Amino acid sequence: MVGEPGTVKTGETLSWLLKSYGLEVQSYEKRDGLWRVECGQGVFAVREYDGDSDRLGTALAWQHFLAEKGCQGVPKIIRTKDGQNWARVDGKSCYLTGWVDKKEFNPEKGDHLLAAIEQLGHIHRLSRDFSPEKLSGFHNEMPWATVIQGRLSELLAHARHLQAGRLRTDVERVFIENFNQLYQQGQEALQGLVVGGYDAKLRENDQLLVNSFLKHKMGVINEGVVYTDLTRWTLGPPFMDLVLFLNSFLVLHKWDSSLVFRLLETYEKNNALDQEERTLLVLLLRLPWRFWLYVHQYFNHMESPAVLTEKMSSYINEIYWRDRCLDCLDDWVWREKE
Repeated sequence: MVGEPGTVKTGETLSWLLKSYGLEVQSYEKRDGLWRVECGQGVFAVREYDGDSDRLGTALAWQHFLAEKGCQGVPKIIRTKDGQNWARVDGKSCYLTGWVDKKEFNPEKGDHLLAAIEQLGHIHRLSRDFSPEKLSGFHNEMPWATVIQGRLSELLAHARHLQAGRLRTDVERVFIENFNQLYQQGQEALQGLVVGGYDAKLRENDQLLVNSFLKHKMGVINEGVVYTDLTRWTLGPPFMDLVLFLNSFLVLHKWDSSLVFRLLETYEKNNALDQEERTLLVLLLRLPWRFWLYVHQYFNHMESPAVLTEKMSSYINEIYWRDRCLDCLDDWVWREKE
């Protein structure tokens, strides 16, 4: 049996686990943070999960549902002999999927982003039929307007504190130099959210969202992209995933508006957005999420000033390109409304 040095117990554990699936281990190796196991019936991935079992159960039921509907964007869940999506072994929750021979997902490549967002639209469309009644009591009750106002108020309080004294670090200097512009953008977005009555709408039509776009949890297969881990799911309207997706990757492309339009067009081939959803998408993209995050980390001593200075300066440079892109999206939203 192939394995890492000192993994006798691991081999025994894998053998015991695979027996609950009616499988016999021939060889195994650690790869990409999980176990690649070869059996007579095929090659499988053994994944461990340390979080809440209800959350895991929901994620795997969702993943199984998507695969059964023909979605190629998630690995197929292998069920145990008694029909369960996961098993407990040595105090850990483990589950099996088919092994995916994937290439590295590179968000700097536009074709990788287009393939990823096309699959995301497919996942969102199929997930409409994964009923909230199956979500083990989880609910989306996030008061978004209150959360956003709270973060803007935190920025304002820190700005007033610093303006009343002497700036001591480069982080504080960059923060104060850019505070007025970004705070105003945040307030305008919040006003649009409240006046439009969108805060309540953000909690309507709940469905499961991927909620994580870490590139090592994604991979390229053939001409598509696979999402290998759905356990970080949350509830909400699908465009919330789009906000996270675009914020995660577009900095690598200086918020190229032509690429953004292609991404949205590709997404809408599988899951069209109505005008209200497009409006909310642009509003939420204008919020200074990372600006607040870096300031919060600074005043709570969660990261070094040198690191945060670099991150905040990069973010300020990104804002120029982001705002140009979002101005184009504003025009797009209103053109669709006419």
